[in-house]
Amino acid sequence: MNDNYDYIDCFEEKINSTSVDISKVMLAFFESSPKWVDVLFKIRNKIVSLFGLKNEVLDIDKIILPFKVGDKVGFFKVFEAYDNEIVVGEDDAHLDFRVSILLDKKKGNLLSVKTMVNFNNTFGKLYFFLIRPFHIIIVRTIIRNMKRKLEIARKFQI
Repeated sequence: MNDNYDYIDCFEEKINSTSVDISKVMLAFFESSPKWVDVLFKIRNKIVSLFGLKNEVLDIDKIILPFKVGDKVGFFKVFEAYDNEIVVGEDDAHLDFRVSILLDKKKGNLLSVKTMVNFNNTFGKLYFFLIRPFHIIIVRTIIRNMKRKLEIARKFQI
């Protein structure tokens, strides 16, 4: 995937916890999807399967930490893995995307979730045009849920 993306967004939250690390952040990422999003994804998977697009399902219990480059997590592939950042995504016929989950401890545990998309064809542009409003709502909801989950976990540490 090249660095000239057709679409980029980034959402940030400050995490008020000193014990947070990228593994905890990634678990929170995959556990923070609201139920209504799970329902939307089930509907999406049924629809996109008609067009031959990927539609794998995530099993939280099968997540193995730490993430390594090449690991598969649901329909996400791990493309990059660092101490403070994991980049996941997928390449498909219609579009390629990456999601960077970054925990910047130098900025007081600033959590960033950045999405980068390249369209491979007209169908990719149309598909993303249709899902973009949902994408924005979903990512904002997920990052708020991640913050809540990570900060609540801090309160219960012994």
